[in-house]
Amino acid sequence: MGLIAVGLVLLWLVATVLYQYAAFQGILGPWDVFKLLPSWCFFAPHPATRDSHLVLRDLLRDGTVTTWIPLSNFPSRRLLHVVWHPAKRPRKVLRDAAKIIKLTRSRSESKGVVQCSLPYLVILHFCMRQCPLDDHVVARQFAIVETSGRDARRIWITFISEFHRP
Repeated sequence: MGLIAVGLVLLWLVATVLYQYAAFQGILGPWDVFKLLPSWCFFAPHPATRDSHLVLRDLLRDGTVTTWIPLSNFPSRRLLHVVWHPAKRPRKVLRDAAKIIKLTRSRSESKGVVQCSLPYLVILHFCMRQCPLDDHVVARQFAIVETSGRDARRIWITFISEFHRP
């Protein structure tokens, strides 16, 4: 009886390893009526190839517009960050909000839909609170910029907001 149990566990282990590959999912899937074969997705099928950055600029009382100021930077990671990296959570919220804004913008015909969305308001709130507003500032604008690569960096402007009064 013990030998049968060991054989079944080994068979299940081999089937589980094979089931991680798309070619075997079609073969083993119909036999898995009790859904005993897990599908582990440690990495996304389409990994991220771009980094998202937030930049902002101010409209001053005299009508001039300041240069874009980067808000999001990616400091170098330390070995401790594998276990403990609390700064990752706010950055993840901003990255997800930027992704949803990009998706909403591509699916909507109206610009107002994006501006009324929660991700837009989250990023706007972050931009208004991140850098102190000078007395000469009339309004603030943010943009979502994507970059790819380190040596030969490419830049895409994904989204530019309207100017917002503080």
